[in-house]
Amino acid sequence: MNKWFVTEITKVSDSEAYAKAITEKDTYDEALALYHQILASAYANPNMEYALVYITNYYGGTDMMERYEPAAEAEV
Repeated sequence: MNKWFVTEITKVSDSEAYAKAITEKDTYDEALALYHQILASAYANPNMEYALVYITNYYGGTDMMERYEPAAEAEV
């Protein structure tokens, strides 16, 4: 019984709160699709201040992870 968990932590510029969600998926492909959907939304949202998205497998290993922080990228 394999499961994958997609975790997202996001913050928009007009809020002090971080939105957090964990979604369970039955296949890696489903988890990967959701992972990319979340990141695409973060990149497309001009108000996005921070996004951290990762896929964790049933055994606790991290399969994919990306952090998006437009302000930090602008300084590079």
